[in-house]
Amino acid sequence: MTQAPVFIPWRSIAAGVVDPSARTLTYGEALESPCATCSTSPCCTHLPVHTFSVSTVGDLSYAAYLLNFDRIRLGVTRTGEWSVYYVNPCRFLDTEHMACTVHATDKQPNICQNYSPYQCWYKRSMTKSVTADFVFVDRARLDFITERVEFDDARNVIGIPDWDELVNALASVSDEVPWDEAAPVPSDHAYERWHAEVVGAEDPTPAHRRQLPFADNPQPCDTCSAPCCETLEFAQGFPTTKSSLDFFQFCLGFPGVELSVSDAGWSLAIKTTCRHLTDGRCGVYGQPERPLYCRYYDAWKCTYREKYLQPRPAASVRVRLDELPALTECIVVDENGVIATIAPVDDIRAQIEASWRKAAGLEQAPT
Repeated sequence: MTQAPVFIPWRSIAAGVVDPSARTLTYGEALESPCATCSTSPCCTHLPVHTFSVSTVGDLSYAAYLLNFDRIRLGVTRTGEWSVYYVNPCRFLDTEHMACTVHATDKQPNICQNYSPYQCWYKRSMTKSVTADFVFVDRARLDFITERVEFDDARNVIGIPDWDELVNALASVSDEVPWDEAAPVPSDHAYERWHAEVVGAEDPTPAHRRQLPFADNPQPCDTCSAPCCETLEFAQGFPTTKSSLDFFQFCLGFPGVELSVSDAGWSLAIKTTCRHLTDGRCGVYGQPERPLYCRYYDAWKCTYREKYLQPRPAASVRVRLDELPALTECIVVDENGVIATIAPVDDIRAQIEASWRKAAGLEQAPT
């Protein structure tokens, strides 16, 4: 098991709190990069993956569902926008010195190069327990909030705590040990098998769905190893510009993050584990604390099994940071950086597999 860093400011809300500096700067000192004195690097440990609003009991239960997963933290603003963060240091972050190891190189995404540290939202919002306009939400804080929300008979939110009172109250509320920092990203046998088949002697598994007689088709969950409990998905639509692709490069720099690419749209997939998963089964199945999102999920429409248990799923392809160059080879942009065409998923899969074979010294696909 990987040993956790000694200094872990992202470990909890309280761990990331930094006492504000009282020193006065000259103009010359103020022009020096604020990154040089940022001791926690929240922009390199908190990946924003999704935003949503809370207007029903289902929305609030969705927030609880998300917080069941390791390394997930929520945020909420004064205006009511909720955000989802994957909390894990970027693979290029030196966690001892909290500095970027690819700074000013071609491996550093443009979104990082062009982000102004002089107007850094992360440092302003994520180095305090609470702020006037933004509050981190973990499980303890969500419990505090849900106990104070009121609903009408249609389960719509009709009463919420006063924001300023909520901020003051939440300042002293925080989980202490939300996850095992040294725990590895969940194992992924399907992805490993896909790569092994492509570069090995065994012919790759055909990209198609299994065909079964209707009467012989079992309940889907009965024979499933629960990839839905080890994967969070957030729909992204299609990238429209070169900047969109650069954002995905930034995302893929975080361990456990990949893209699920299909002809119907792209999604960010986070490999993380629900705290209720026990021996491949839900530990709160049939209990009140099971989120509504899980309770009413239609297993017959499940896409997790095909995407994450099949080595070569028919309708999608999985892309990690190492496969990003092969993916971008399948995309054409115009002179303004606007995406003109994206190749079909079959062509993207073929391009990725060709790159693997080339890296292994196998120029041609096996016949």
